[in-house]
Amino acid sequence: MATFRKNLLVTLCALTRTTERAAHRRGVGYFLPALFVDRFANLGGLDKTQFSAQLDACRSFEDEAWAG
Repeated sequence: MATFRKNLLVTLCALTRTTERAAHRRGVGYFLPALFVDRFANLGGLDKTQFSAQLDACRSFEDEAWAG
């Protein structure tokens, strides 16, 4: 049931173009598929746990918010 709710929230945010606003509360990691972390961690030789935590701490999809 939790997966259904998450998928519903992600879909509604995409339809209403409010993903950026929701990411401020949940973090961007919430909106990315689980395969994203595996793929980029393996590709970049990163620790999956640390990379996942960094994504969850990131509160915006916009570059300006997290990279000067």
